Amino acid sequence: MISVIFIELWVIAPIILVAISTAVIVWITIKSPSWFSGSETEVNAVTGAFIGAITAYLAAAWTDDIASGDGIFWPSTQIKQAFLKFELIGDTLERQAAQDMRVHEKDIEGWGVLASWKRAAILAEYVKKVHGNQGDMNEKS
Repeated sequence: MISVIFIELWVIAPIILVAISTAVIVWITIKSPSWFSGSETEVNAVTGAFIGAITAYLAAAWTDDIASGDGIFWPSTQIKQAFLKFELIGDTLERQAAQDMRVHEKDIEGWGVLASWKRAAILAEYVKKVHGNQGDMNEKS
């Protein structure tokens, strides 16, 4: 049950971080004109450039992770890394669920939330079948 909570937290984490980033940008937009002195035109120009720079930086920081899906905040990365800790060999359903982009027998594609749940169910059945109620597998060193 605790693993389900952690998976869901990883799903919500990017949303929370984007919301916080948006709130910070809005706050800076409102407060920053008082930080600069000069005519109204100069203050507006400097404030606009300042806000644009912050927004561009935050967007660039997120875009790379979104494009690759490999950042620390993306659940698929965390799940893939956890599944790769277990050594499964051969072209079995379990190995496909743990390592491949597609599980052919079950028509699972990618590492999204629903696909990860389906993959976890396959591996949970494998653990029950191989290890009974112990629930642990030999991890790679």
